[in-house]
Amino acid sequence: MKFAGVVLTLVFLVECSLVATFKIAPKDWNPYKGADHHGIRGGFKIHRCTKTKEGDQLYCEYNVHYDKFRRHEPISIDHLRCVKRNHCDSDVGNIDRSQQVTEMFIQHCIEITHSLITNDNKITASFIEEYKGHDGIMHKCIMN
Repeated sequence: MKFAGVVLTLVFLVECSLVATFKIAPKDWNPYKGADHHGIRGGFKIHRCTKTKEGDQLYCEYNVHYDKFRRHEPISIDHLRCVKRNHCDSDVGNIDRSQQVTEMFIQHCIEITHSLITNDNKITASFIEEYKGHDGIMHKCIMN
């Protein structure tokens, strides 16, 4: 009798795990949810100290979603915000917020140019094929 109970329990557990493994994704499933670190599509959130032409640093944060094979807007950026923070630069003077700054994300092979104005729509982003490393040599950018 104990053997039959153990077998039924095991069969039930295996069946439940199979159902959970092969379930269909719901309609509101978002492939860009969370932070994907590498690959040809994904999304990540930036929290970075960005250097300005005046030599000061501002704390910039924004979301990046990318898909190399999408024809229309392969890279989209939202919620751009650049503010003064003590951990970036404790003494920030007057900054020209309309200046364009460029950030490279080599692990994603993406280069983003934006102004320092909050929620500015003048953002350009592109995939890069090569980049100059710290050693001064050009390297091929590889998306893993």
